[in-house]
Amino acid sequence: MALATSTAATIFAAADASAAVTAVDVSPIPASNDRSNPVWDCSYTVTATTTPGTEVTLADNTDDRENHNGFLSRYAVADESGKVTVRWSPSVNGKHTIEVTARTWPRELTAADHFATTVTTSCVPDGWAQANEVHTMDYATKWVLSSDPSYLDPKEKGDRLDSPFGVSTRIACSAYRNYTLDCWQADREGKPHKLIREMFTIPGKEMPAEYRSILKYTFPR
Repeated sequence: MALATSTAATIFAAADASAAVTAVDVSPIPASNDRSNPVWDCSYTVTATTTPGTEVTLADNTDDRENHNGFLSRYAVADESGKVTVRWSPSVNGKHTIEVTARTWPRELTAADHFATTVTTSCVPDGWAQANEVHTMDYATKWVLSSDPSYLDPKEKGDRLDSPFGVSTRIACSAYRNYTLDCWQADREGKPHKLIREMFTIPGKEMPAEYRSILKYTFPR
């Protein structure tokens, strides 16, 4: 799954440390078909650091609009080590601001009770073929096209694409640990077609060892 960027910054200056939220970390959860805890979608672990026993609220703000549906719960309590760990599954791609705020009632909130981190996601499936079962990602700029002069160069890195559409229509691929797996490409009407995947070879030439993992994807005719 792709975690494009992740930067953290306090929104307010540090102050009262009695219930301060001092850090928020966001890390992707690997896909898993474990029946006891399946992860089929775009999911992350959000870990906040605060005072042990502190109850916090969690918010996912996207384009200045709050969207709390990505969290299994909007509320959580820090454990004995001061860690709050929750699962977050964003519903849209793009820039998210994950905010964690200590619940300090009846005391008023202070600057240190609030921490935010920004994350840009690109792994949310949107209904393409098998998108409910695999991670998808935009992958339209990393191909060597059949029309490129370097297409038959055995030392040219990059997966090959043989398609009448080139990269003019959307391409989405499943991936595992940054390795590209199956890919789909849209036709002119936007309907996805699964590309034929095979190892890339050049007739009459031996591929250098370090380039033998290059794949070729062909649009089905």
